[in-house]
Amino acid sequence: MFNRIERINFKEFLNDEYKLKKKIPVKLIALGGSLYGIAIPKYAMAAGTTANVFGDIFPVVMDIVDWIVVGVFIFSGLTWMQGNRSRALELLIGGCIGYLIARHAIDLREFLKGLGK
Repeated sequence: MFNRIERINFKEFLNDEYKLKKKIPVKLIALGGSLYGIAIPKYAMAAGTTANVFGDIFPVVMDIVDWIVVGVFIFSGLTWMQGNRSRALELLIGGCIGYLIARHAIDLREFLKGLGK
């Protein structure tokens, strides 16, 4: 795939001309397969449109929120073990409240729509 061996003309090597050749920089971005499957849903790559975009994207966003909340809980536990219990409790309470709001976003949207009528 990629050759690490480059053949250089001996005269170019002695004159330092090989360094003057422009090399195209290659930037590789790696994204794990499981994260790629969570972050980009299959229907987003398909041709055409869907009528209920929020209803299609919401489960994918909730999968990402679930992993973020797990990370917050783990970080809160580590903070608790370090002896900073007040900060750990703030993280736990904030994570729980944020998770509940995120999980009930559709219910809150419907409730607020009902207030407007």
